[in-house]
Amino acid sequence: MLITRLSGRSVRLPSVGLRSSLLARPGVMVEEGQQSLEARGSPVPEDEQVPFPLLQGECVERVGRAEESVIALTSYRLHIKLQENLINVPLQLIESVECRDLTQLHLTCKDCKLIRCNFLSAEQCQDWLRRISAVVRPPAQLEELFAFAFLSCSASVSAEDREVHDGICRAGTGPCNFLSAEQCQDWLRRISAVVRPPAQLEELFAFAFLSCSASVSAEDREVHDGICRAVSFCSLVSWLSALEGTKWLQHLSLLLKASLLVVNAVHRDRRPVLVHCSDGWDRTPQIVALSKLMLDPFYRTIEGFQVLVEAEWLDYGHKFADRCGHGENACDLNERCPVFLQWLDCVHQLQRQFPCSFEFNEAFLVKLVQHTYSCLFGTFLCNSVKEREEQRVQEKTCSVWSLLRPANTSFHNILYSLRSEKVLHPVCHVRNLMLWIAVYLPNSAPSTPSDESCVPHSAPSASPEDTPVSR
Repeated sequence: MLITRLSGRSVRLPSVGLRSSLLARPGVMVEEGQQSLEARGSPVPEDEQVPFPLLQGECVERVGRAEESVIALTSYRLHIKLQENLINVPLQLIESVECRDLTQLHLTCKDCKLIRCNFLSAEQCQDWLRRISAVVRPPAQLEELFAFAFLSCSASVSAEDREVHDGICRAGTGPCNFLSAEQCQDWLRRISAVVRPPAQLEELFAFAFLSCSASVSAEDREVHDGICRAVSFCSLVSWLSALEGTKWLQHLSLLLKASLLVVNAVHRDRRPVLVHCSDGWDRTPQIVALSKLMLDPFYRTIEGFQVLVEAEWLDYGHKFADRCGHGENACDLNERCPVFLQWLDCVHQLQRQFPCSFEFNEAFLVKLVQHTYSCLFGTFLCNSVKEREEQRVQEKTCSVWSLLRPANTSFHNILYSLRSEKVLHPVCHVRNLMLWIAVYLPNSAPSTPSDESCVPHSAPSASPEDTPVSR
């Protein structure tokens, strides 16, 4: 297999305008499918404990209490705990924060989520605006990112404390696991049958809901109306129209088609391929890495996928610091673009179409998305290998592969089979692609306190033959 590259002029990929919202509290609903978090109250006493276990090196900056929620700002995250739900966002995942309607904050995240926070007063809203704005700016120095403090404070912990810490940091947000492949396939068929788009509009639940509600009492109807006041069919149409306007799925389709062209040339026609784009570190790694993933089953294992990311993205010089906005003084918004996220979404589409061909599951990819931006690990810091070596990132930070390691069974795909397809030929049409719900429309936050399943060391200690290169 021969896939080579050619670099040229710099060009910027189109940014994505897809924004989704997070469910923050039951009974609080807003138009157009967006949901609002109400953070009401005043600061808590200084001795108030944060409502989650802190990571090593994590410092509390501010805690605010309300009747039904607690808002905490630390050196790593913004955490909002409610009675039944929580929102937990790494600070470097927040792209911008602005005040609207005097008492409402809008937080836009780099993974396309939108969080809306309502306060009781304009003064309280402005206070939180100042505090959050001060900590989400790009760092003046790379060492200001939390990944450095995390490893520094984790290096000297005792074995007992480390065991407790690893328990706190156990992986979450995974798929539903079943006792057998037959049971899993049965539920897959059942769920797939009911989540398809309706053949007729009347098949949507809204019509049955109204039909069955015609004879309810006035009291019950008042309760129903209170729950459903802001939810309507028009809001669904509006949200879907906004999604269509981003052309996100069209971009994924084009990337998959370009990669399939490479696969066919190499596998079917036995021809070498030269991959050429205008710059060499954006669309080139997207297409080359996807092509290798389709051609070689090794890259669909956990170890092979790590090797693929290291070789085609990190070693080849994708500008993670500029594209993700967490580099030193990385304030140029024109440099930001979800290139790596877009590639991971394509991998997810392949995983959907070939569920038995990947050793890792969807949770593995979701974690990789989260920690591309979280700065809890040093793997995706800086723009090149040279910069990471100069900053001694490998020595001073933990590796994301210490979390996404083959030994972590939380990320194993129970359907994986060594007898599955050797070369993948996906269907690339837009109608066969689906929005990545686990990333763009999660039930809670990009990550949760029990979600940071990390090991407080920089890299596995095994030999190079046993583990992929760690960073």
